[in-house]
Amino acid sequence: MCFLNISLFASENNLIDSLENLIKTQNDTNLVISLNELTWQYRTISQSKAIEYGNKALELSTKLNYKRGIAQSYNDLGIIFYDKKEYTKAIKFYNNSLKIREILNDQNGKAGLLMKIGIVHESNGDFIKAIEYSQKALSIYEQNGNEYGAAACMNNIAVINMDINNNDEALKYFQKVVEIRKKINDLYNLSGTYVNIASIYVKKHENNEAIKHYLKSLELCREIGDKEYLASNLNNLCSAYININDFENAQKAVNEAYRFRKELNNQSGLISCLKNMADINIKLGKFNVAFEKLNEAFEITKTINSRTDLPSLYSSFANYYEAIGDYKNALEYQKLQFLYNDSLLNENMIDKISELQIKYETDKKETENQKLVQDNKLKELTLKNIEKSKQNQLLIFINLLIIIVLTAIFIYYRNKQKHKHELIKTQSLQEKLRFKAVVDSEEKERTRIAKELHDGLGQLLSSAKLNISSLEDNIVKDDEYLLKNSLKIIDEAVVEVRSISHNLMPTALMNYGLKEAIKELCRRVNDSKKIIIDFNSEKFDIKLIKETEIILYRIIQEIINNMLKHSKADKINIELTNSQNTLKLYINDNGVGFDKSEISRSKGIGWQNIYSRVSILNGEIIVNSQIGKGTEIEIHI
Repeated sequence: MCFLNISLFASENNLIDSLENLIKTQNDTNLVISLNELTWQYRTISQSKAIEYGNKALELSTKLNYKRGIAQSYNDLGIIFYDKKEYTKAIKFYNNSLKIREILNDQNGKAGLLMKIGIVHESNGDFIKAIEYSQKALSIYEQNGNEYGAAACMNNIAVINMDINNNDEALKYFQKVVEIRKKINDLYNLSGTYVNIASIYVKKHENNEAIKHYLKSLELCREIGDKEYLASNLNNLCSAYININDFENAQKAVNEAYRFRKELNNQSGLISCLKNMADINIKLGKFNVAFEKLNEAFEITKTINSRTDLPSLYSSFANYYEAIGDYKNALEYQKLQFLYNDSLLNENMIDKISELQIKYETDKKETENQKLVQDNKLKELTLKNIEKSKQNQLLIFINLLIIIVLTAIFIYYRNKQKHKHELIKTQSLQEKLRFKAVVDSEEKERTRIAKELHDGLGQLLSSAKLNISSLEDNIVKDDEYLLKNSLKIIDEAVVEVRSISHNLMPTALMNYGLKEAIKELCRRVNDSKKIIIDFNSEKFDIKLIKETEIILYRIIQEIINNMLKHSKADKINIELTNSQNTLKLYINDNGVGFDKSEISRSKGIGWQNIYSRVSILNGEIIVNSQIGKGTEIEIHI
């Protein structure tokens, strides 16, 4: 990892000016040294100028037969071409430098080149060769007691293992790197090693360990005083805290990162900070704040034209709209996320194919130039050698074509798999929307029928009772029994109408909330004397929106009905709790239990309704039951 601050940039410019003035007065090996230094200084400023000075240094050192200068020139040019992603040229220059380092018996220089060749192979995706060269370099550094170089080699080997998801092996190497860098007091690189270790623990979902190592890195960053590195670490730390729902510490970390990036005017960094702030506020239910942060981040992407930040931002917008129940907009932003991901992926594919084509044309042009320069020698070659040269060119073209085709096939396959995954996710969201609409319609109809039963049929029965009661004084003795029996039947009908009306839409739920409605449901079941329901809600202290309360009540009602019908239990326990942002519903009975596989085979709509309603609330349901051992149901929302 490399970080550049303003003071360093200014000092580099001053050094370049001094060197360019100095070379006007120099000659021989001193001039070679200055030209090589200019090559290095221009590396991150102007690659064309760096190559120009590198070629001048190589030409002069070759003329002087100054082997150290030649080796350094090849080395520096190799680094420039690696930065330009021209890996074939980079390896060519590194190998030329390596041969001279071997002649000079420069063991540290030789090890450094082997390590760089390994890095090129890693960038090219050839991880076997990457590890092979890195191990060779490590062996030389260890033999010569160069702990700084050994640590760098081990770090590269660990990174290669991360690339191939061999995380346990990567951790072993990183731990060795930590020991060495502590020993030699290499604080800057030690900080980077802690970040790499934290990244592995994030991939392994061991967020507490990740946080521990981010904090170690932060401590060193503060000591070093690199604000950009510090801001990057704080933002990573925020993400890890979000993963364990520690929103207080997440907010502190991202606020500090935001302050540093604002100070450094790092616009792209501000986008990632604002996105993390929005994600925290979505989790905390502070939707207005979250929406403001997302819009602020979106405005920055438009200002700096940062298309690469859009997919992640659209994902957060989708999460926001899903959290507030606006599934239509959630779906729209999810589609935008997929659209921009696909767009960027296709652009990368086109760039890769264009890059390969340019490399092929460049190699072809170089071959033609060499042919013109050596025209006299080529005349002496036999027809067989000319034909062989053509075959080699054809082989290069065929290999290049194969690489292009394989790259296109791989990207197409990955794109297809991604589309398949996103289609499943979209279908699931649409299904959830459809079922929610059905549930909303059903609840409205329940409310309407309950009101009509209570206000319509209930009043009619009451009127009928009053009318019949008014006949009591005028009835003959023989008809008294008939009158009393009629009044009794009307009373029973009134009770039955109230019971049906209550089941359709409980008054307690509408007037007093979920807890009171569940208590009323338990009381009515307990009055039957057939089963006892114990309800505990001491650790439930949050206020839910009415729509959520109705859905939860229907879930509990459906589960209790199932237990009453099938469990043969004499006791049911219900526990409702909340912790942080999670609601937990626990229901168990002491009945006969059942085979859980019967749920998937069941043709009834009871279990289907339970699972569908839990899905609407973005919840999870866990059913544990064995024949003869009762049933336990846990729902997390």
